[in-house]
Amino acid sequence: MLNNFFLILLLTPFTLLSAQDKDTIITLEGDTIFGVMDYFEHRQREAVATYEGASPTLFQAPDIDGDNHFLHEYIGKVVILQFFSIYSEPGLRQIPSLNRLIDEYGQQGLMILGMADNEEADLRRFRERWPVGYPLVPNSSDLGHKAYAADIGYPRIFIIDRSGIIRKLRVGNSADNEMALYEDILPLVRAYLKE
Repeated sequence: MLNNFFLILLLTPFTLLSAQDKDTIITLEGDTIFGVMDYFEHRQREAVATYEGASPTLFQAPDIDGDNHFLHEYIGKVVILQFFSIYSEPGLRQIPSLNRLIDEYGQQGLMILGMADNEEADLRRFRERWPVGYPLVPNSSDLGHKAYAADIGYPRIFIIDRSGIIRKLRVGNSADNEMALYEDILPLVRAYLKE
């Protein structure tokens, strides 16, 4: 029994390494994908295609200030849902961009909700150190897993137009420039606010 345990320990790292090798071939619904990273990118493209143009799953969620947010009540507004964690640097780098967007367009019909995986107490402490100009909704991982593509990575931005349709799903925040998100989605926000 003990020998089998050590054999598994010895083989496991090699198995994981070989799965990341570009020579590894995964066949998925007729597509041939080379390696784990290609599979992950394929899954992201699939998720984006599934969500963009679809109606979002409606929800009701209280933020850390006790205000309830009903997604269906925001029809007529442009809504940005940011799924993130306060322990993930890419999500934190999005906050200055989102703050700037809400400052500039909040009075014109933009609504942003920070859908955090974190507990309410952690978010309260976080907000004391980090200025966040939009509501933070705690414990959103369950909603993310059930309805908002949690399996494709963090952070995720969903942009919902005035008619209640997801127009853009953006995954990740790889840029070093903390205003990169702002520059990327500003034209979309402006266009959807004019519709």
